[in-house]
Amino acid sequence: MSHYLCLTIRFLQPYYHGARDGGEAEWPPSPLRMFQALVAAAAAQGDDAASRSVLRWLEQCPQPVIVAPEGIPSAVPYRMYVPNNAADLVAAAWVRGNLGASVAEHRTEKDVQPMHLRGDAVHYLYRIDRDHPPDAAAMQSIARSVTHVGWGVDMVVGDASVISDADVRQLSGDRWQPTTGGGRVKLRVPVEGTLTALTAKHQAFLRRLSTDGFRPVPPLTAFQVMTYRREFEPPERVVTAFQLLDPEAETMRAFDTTRHTCGVAGMLRHVTGLAAEEARWDADRIGRVVFGHAGPRDRSDPSCLDPGQTDIGSPTPQSSDDVVGANRLAYLPLPSLESRRSKGRVVGSIRRVLITSFGGNCRDEIRWTQRALSGRDLIGKQDGTSQALLAAITQNDKMVLNYTEPAVVWSTVTPVILPGRDDRSQRKAEHLLRKAIRQAGYSALLAEQAEIEWRNVSFWPGGDLATRFFVPEHLRGYPRFHVRIVWKKSATETVTIKGPICLGGGRHYGLGLFAAESDRR
Repeated sequence: MSHYLCLTIRFLQPYYHGARDGGEAEWPPSPLRMFQALVAAAAAQGDDAASRSVLRWLEQCPQPVIVAPEGIPSAVPYRMYVPNNAADLVAAAWVRGNLGASVAEHRTEKDVQPMHLRGDAVHYLYRIDRDHPPDAAAMQSIARSVTHVGWGVDMVVGDASVISDADVRQLSGDRWQPTTGGGRVKLRVPVEGTLTALTAKHQAFLRRLSTDGFRPVPPLTAFQVMTYRREFEPPERVVTAFQLLDPEAETMRAFDTTRHTCGVAGMLRHVTGLAAEEARWDADRIGRVVFGHAGPRDRSDPSCLDPGQTDIGSPTPQSSDDVVGANRLAYLPLPSLESRRSKGRVVGSIRRVLITSFGGNCRDEIRWTQRALSGRDLIGKQDGTSQALLAAITQNDKMVLNYTEPAVVWSTVTPVILPGRDDRSQRKAEHLLRKAIRQAGYSALLAEQAEIEWRNVSFWPGGDLATRFFVPEHLRGYPRFHVRIVWKKSATETVTIKGPICLGGGRHYGLGLFAAESDRR
């Protein structure tokens, strides 16, 4: 069982004024802001050896998980009149004998838009290493001396305690996780040396006025900026989109969704590999990022799949799970969702493709594909002729938005291949679908709370039966279903999730692709 040092602040008023550089609202309060409050509290107590020891322990910890209530920006700001940091000009006027100079003459308007809180407690959770535990009593003494976090009006009471995993699960609020996979919020966090830098900055502040004049206080630089996202928020997906034209670039090229999803994905992957070779990527990078192999590209395993084939080689090693993890490119053919007056949106043919990644380390490679692939041909395997021409399009394309815009309810246009055998058991099938959600990079919370429905029949008009879709040979023994998901963060609260969403054993080549059910017409 893991244990955590839990630093807690409780706001005495339901609002918070803290802001990042540029005046952008900050929520939750950054770990650096909390650390600064602790340093100030320790200094007020006398700054003894025990305090410094526990603060140095804290600055060397990995970034904490933050549990915080929802913060909502105020709809209507209020106006304040504050000094515009011109006190040095006033003081200079006094020295010259102009005793009538006043700071009040240098006030400026400031519109303030505080964050309204749906709760009062924010918790910072630091995992405790049993071999190097902190002085919990010293930390508690410091935390209980904290009086405000943010502006001076953001009054708080602080506390610190050591809690277990079970205690963590009882904390109320959204869980903000540090991430390298595309977080929504950037927060400053302390690093080793922050305490020394804060001490030096305070000394510089005390010595800013001298007989030599005013010496500006240098800004704090000993910190790191870390991205955070809430537990129910997936990583931000970077995507590039292309439309498929006929080889003469006169009209759009269409491929049958049921028969050719994997074929289009295979051709797209093949041309990406060729472009990477021309760009002089090393063989290991091409194998891992482009082809999803553990080693360099194996030319005996063809990477292009002919649209007319009835049998194909395995696009991935013979396993329903990844070999190199999620940090690889995913090639997603996009069936058109065509508006029909009587039926709403109907699944049509594939006329566009999307390249993305379900990991967080391929952002540069994805952006590179937009430049490198536009104008290239998709080549069929059997006859080596051009099957379509790639043309880069904006992410605001109407059909692309069906797969990328945020929505609560999502349904598959291509079936999900379960990551295991369901043995004709409803319970086992549900377990495997939730496993597929976790494998695609979504949190355990989303996987547990999602409301899932699955069946052989498509949820979209015009969609084919799940069992009729052509799938790679190594995945044909696995069950496949059309799936509808209502995303939730609790039993009663739904949450909007941004696409693209693709789940299951074939998610890196377009099987298990979802479209948002929100009516965008």
